[in-house]
Amino acid sequence: METCSICLQELKEDEPLQKFSCNHTFHFTCFRDMIFHNNESMFLECPLCRDNNKTVTKPFKDPKQNIKILTLNEKKCSCMTKKGVKCKHNRKLLNYGYCHVHNKEILQENFYPLMERYIYLIMCQKNTFRTKLYLIDLGKKILMKYCDESSQLEDVLRYFYQYISIHSVKSVKDYQRMYEYYDFTFPPEDWMQDCLEKKIII
Repeated sequence: METCSICLQELKEDEPLQKFSCNHTFHFTCFRDMIFHNNESMFLECPLCRDNNKTVTKPFKDPKQNIKILTLNEKKCSCMTKKGVKCKHNRKLLNYGYCHVHNKEILQENFYPLMERYIYLIMCQKNTFRTKLYLIDLGKKILMKYCDESSQLEDVLRYFYQYISIHSVKSVKDYQRMYEYYDFTFPPEDWMQDCLEKKIII
């Protein structure tokens, strides 16, 4: 039985898998973790033959599922109620681990296809995990503020090009300044630290 050389567990056909251009296959979640832990991109070296992967695929046909597999799989909101008990509401996707009550700026599901395309483009970039988190959060905010159902990926990217044409981007701090430039709410610091510690998008 074929195994994943990253986690050494069996590869099952009903699991989301990532087949590299060299034809070696891994669990998609293991592939994701390699990218996040090693500040890599989807074009990383194969753990077996060291050939660079040239295949960019998505494990599901459903955009929502393709976003979810990149995020922490916990369902319940991470907040506490005023009574000091754990919130019973389910998290909303890309909502800092919060439900619709504790963070109302929610990405609507009709935007999931465009957000999926944007996130997987970010996954093709070799940069730090912190930078990926800021880029994904900024992309979500651009989409929510400036885009509609007819918008395309280039419409999202145009706001990055606009900012970069005025302000040089040399470090993650320059992306942080984009929040002020577009008058976006800065992401919660505890969210950022939690994501960085767990190496997963929450």
